[in-house]
Formats: sequence, structure tokens, C-alpha cells
Amino acid sequence: MISGARLIEPASTASLDSTQSAPNTAFEDEPKSSTSFQSAKPELKKSGKSNGAKVFTCLLCILLLILSTLATKLTSKITLQGEETLDVFTEALAPSLEAMAVVRARSLVPGTEWLKTDEETDSTIRQYIEENAGNSIRSSAESLARDSNLAWIIRYGGNEYSHNWKDSYNQTDGALDYTIRSSAGGITYSGAIQPDVSFSRARSILVNPALVPEERRNSPSGCEYAYSLVLPDDFSIHYYVPKTLQPNGGVVARVAADVNQTGFDFCMLYGSIVVVLFVLLFRYRLEEGLPLLTQLSRMKALFAILVLGGMYAILSPGLNRVTMNFANGSLKAQYLSFAMNDWQAELVAWATVILLWFLVFMTVALIALYIKRIFKMGPAAFVEQDSLCYWGYVHAQDWILESFSSQNRHMPVFRLTILSALWIVLTGAFMLLGVLFFDLFGLIAAVLISCLIAILFAVGIAKAISQDFQHVLDASHSLAMGNYSEFKPEKAGMFNPIVSDLVHIAGNYENARNEGLASQVSKSQLISNVSHDLKTPVAGIQSYSELISMSDNMDDIHHYASHLQNYSARLASLIEDLFDITKATSGDIVLDLVHIDLCELVEQVQAEWIDTLAEKQLETIMNLDGPVMIDLDPNKMVRVIDNLFS
Repeated sequence: MISGARLIEPASTASLDSTQSAPNTAFEDEPKSSTSFQSAKPELKKSGKSNGAKVFTCLLCILLLILSTLATKLTSKITLQGEETLDVFTEALAPSLEAMAVVRARSLVPGTEWLKTDEETDSTIRQYIEENAGNSIRSSAESLARDSNLAWIIRYGGNEYSHNWKDSYNQTDGALDYTIRSSAGGITYSGAIQPDVSFSRARSILVNPALVPEERRNSPSGCEYAYSLVLPDDFSIHYYVPKTLQPNGGVVARVAADVNQTGFDFCMLYGSIVVVLFVLLFRYRLEEGLPLLTQLSRMKALFAILVLGGMYAILSPGLNRVTMNFANGSLKAQYLSFAMNDWQAELVAWATVILLWFLVFMTVALIALYIKRIFKMGPAAFVEQDSLCYWGYVHAQDWILESFSSQNRHMPVFRLTILSALWIVLTGAFMLLGVLFFDLFGLIAAVLISCLIAILFAVGIAKAISQDFQHVLDASHSLAMGNYSEFKPEKAGMFNPIVSDLVHIAGNYENARNEGLASQVSKSQLISNVSHDLKTPVAGIQSYSELISMSDNMDDIHHYASHLQNYSARLASLIEDLFDITKATSGDIVLDLVHIDLCELVEQVQAEWIDTLAEKQLETIMNLDGPVMIDLDPNKMVRVIDNLFS
């Protein structure tokens, strides 16, 4: 024992020492450096990826800020160019300029006729038409009269009247440069770009029905009257608008901003191209830590596309409108109404437009990054991980497979019925869309697509069932090989109830085997204890038998015989106990039941132990309340109580 301990102790110590002092071996330097490199590598990689994301984010923000500032600068002024743009601008301003010509003619020649009806009307109706048409004309003319972007020269009666006119306008082509002239009862246009509609065209107005005669109200024209505008003879007005406009918030600047989208489209197109090229130049691993991209990556593809598309769909039109208001001066005028001074309103207007450009370009960058992520993952992996359809397809299969493992036998039928109904609805929708858009070919394609979906779904379920069955088969083979303690089956889907039963069987067998081993151990201990107890009376019987055979003294023989009798009784008692234990273990023990007082039986046993307890300085405290009459075997109950005292 001692030598064995000495042999084991150095071995364990050496093993422990060798483990602790491994770096001090001949290979100390190389493994140590290798281990340090491997342990530090994930941190370096993570740190490098984090730093790369920060660098990429900073560079992207700087680029977007530069592009936003340039775009704001390029769209801050309105310069009308291009024949098509000038035509649209001229047509948009033509009605207001016609109204301006009439108002100026009436101011120069009071009382002159400026409106002519196409039919004879009474004075009441004519007055109604003149009042309503005149109010509309004056409103248009007044809004233009204060516009610094509009200049005109009026020639009438040998006189010339000008407004905002510069000498340079005679030598420079403007965005709008034409003359309205009245001569010999007709009105004509002259200039490089003229309105397509004539000044003397027929216009219409609705008259109050109470003023219209009843026969006219019942006619096809009803309460609608036609009229046209006229100018006094030898009257002309020459309009001029420069190509580069002042952002004064007037009518001319607003109309020009509406028709001039060249600058906005240019900045949007080429700015987006620069952003996309910048994204493509960087390696993908440097962009993975971008917070917005990380949040988008956690979404399913459908929701990510909706978020990005919604951002672009909201920001782009809003930016277009704000850019136009900034260019024509309306945005600054609005900020001036908030009690800001001129430079504060200008600064806030610039900041607003720059911020919106920044958000739009950031959305473009996120769209490019998301598309780049799709190509980085691969189409198949992207569909598997991010596709909502694939997610629904997989979960529908799991839903069906779980229903088969349910304890409710109606659950599989219920879920299969729901899926069948959904498939029928989906097939019907495909067929309807196919017929509406592609006729017979679309119908055939819809049926084929529906069948393909059903086949893929069935193949997926069959594959899952096959895998689950293989798990059950492996589990049964493990049990057949006797590996009860190592039996750890995987999830088996619809076969889970069978696996549960196999687990229960393995557990019961393991418990029974453990109980059998425990019973064998207890029996071995019992036999060992009984054998030890039998040695004492057997040895005593042998000793006193020899003494009796060697003695002639009857007193000694009687004395030895009494001891021999005691040892014999002890041996008989032990043998009887052994038989009783055997019977109790096998379940064949027979009890001799007697109706007896349990309290009295306990007092008798306690009386036999009085001397022994006194030697141990122990005192028995008993609380026996009256007789307790029960049916029991007195001899065996005495043994139980005696064992408790011992």
C-alpha cells in the first residue's frame, strides 16, 4: 500500500509539473509564439474589421458632404437653357403675361374696350363677366408687376414706357423675349420664341344661373359664356426674362424652377454614380461594421427593400421640391418669416438643402452596399438567409412536421387542410394573373409554377422525414448494441413519440440494471456479515465440545454444556435470520399475526436493554399513550425494535 502510493505520487506530480512547465521545454519559443499569435488573431481581425468600418464610414460621410455641398451649389441658381425648356417656360408664363398686357393697356387708355363676348348679352351678364374676368386678370398682373426677373417696354401713342429694363437686354437673348402687338384689329406675337396659342383665342366663364335667361340655361351651352381679350390699336408690349434668374421668390422664378430640372437631374445622376463607384472600390469586409447596413442585414430582403425604396421614394421628391424652393428664393423667404435676419435665413436654407442631399446620397450608398452584400453572399445563400418566401417555405415544412409529432391526432389533418387551401388560392391567383397578362401561355406557366412549388414542398418534407427516420434508426441500433447509458438521440420530428418511448425503455433498463447491481452488492454484504457472525458461535461450539471431551469433572462439564447450549441457540437464531432474509428478498416470508398491544411490546424490549443503556449512561424517554392494539408478528417485531435500540 505504501510503496504503491509512493509509485503513484511521483507519476502524478511529474505529470502535473510537466503540464505546468511545458513552456520550459526545448520547444518553448516556437509553441509559445504560435499560441500567442493564434489567441491574438481573432482580436486583431475584429479590431481590423472595426477600424476598417470606422475608416469607411468617415470617408463615406466626407464624400457625401462634399457631393451634397456641390449639388446645393449647382442647384442654387436657375439658368434656363435648351430649346425645349424655353418653350415650356414661355407657354407656362403666357397667360399671366397676357393678363399683364390687358391691365397695362387699361391703365394707359382708361375706358378702352378690353373684353369682347362672342354673342349679344345684356348689360347685367356682361358686367358679371367683366368683373370676374377682370379680377382674375388683375390678380395675375399684380403678382408679376413686382417681379424683378420680368422686364417690359410698352409703346403706345408715340410714347415708350419701360419697367426693369436694362440696355444689355437689347443685345442679349433672354429666356423669354417676345412682343405682343395690336394692329388693325388683330393681335400678333413676334420674337424668337413665341407662345403657341393666340392672344385672341376664345375663353369661357360660368355665369351665375340666376342672371342667365331660362331659355339659355336649357340650351347646350347652359350658363357658360365665351369671351376673348382685346388690346387698343397700335399698342405693343415687349417682355424680357434673363436666362439666369434672381432667387426672389416671385412667379417667374417659381415657374422657371418647375420647368428647369436639368441641374437637379444632373446632380442626382452623377452624384449617385460617384457614390456607387466609391462603394465598389472598397473591400466588403471594411463595410460590415457600418451600423445602418448591420441593421438592414438583420431584416428579411423584402423589408430591407421596402425600407430603402421607401426612403428614396420619400426623400427624392421632397429634395426636388425643396431644391426648387431654394433656387427660386421661396425657402429663404419662409425662414425670413420666422423672425430670422437675412444671413440666418440664407444659412439655414443652405443647411436644409445640404442635409437633404446628404440623406438622399446616403440612401443611394446603402442601396449599393446592400446589392454588394447580395453578390458577396451569393444568390443562393442570400435567398436562403434573407428571402421571405424561402423563410415561409421552410417554416411551413417545419409546421407540418411538428404537427405529425403532436399528441393531437387531428392536428396534421387540420394543418394539411390549411396548406392545401393556401396552395389552391395561390395557384388560382397565378392562373388569373397569367390569363390577364399573358393569355394561354401565362395560364400554362402559372400551372407549371404552382406544380413546381408543390413538388419542392413535398420533396422538402420527404427529405426531412427521411432524416428523422434515420435518427430513429440510429437510436434503435444504439439500443440494440447495448449502449443504454450513452443513448442520446437527436430530435426526430414526427418520430419524436417513438424516440421518447425508446428513451423511456433505455432509462427503465438502466434503472433495473442499477437496482440489480445494488441487490447483488447487498447480498454479497449480507453473506459476508452472516459468515462473520456465524464464525463466533461455531468456534465457541467447537471449543466447548473439546473441553467437554477432555474433562472428567461433572461441574465443569455442566458449565461447558450451558455455554455450548447458548452458542447453539445463537447459531440457530442466526440461521433462522438468514432464512428470514432470504424469504423476505424473494417475497415468500410468512408472518404469524397476533392481535397484541404494541406499547407493551416496546416496554418489554426496553426492559431488556436497561442494563446496557445504564452502562452507556443513556436514559430512555418514552411517551406511550394507552394500549395500541394491532395485528403483527411478535417475534419479527421484537427484532425490529431490538435493532433500533442496538
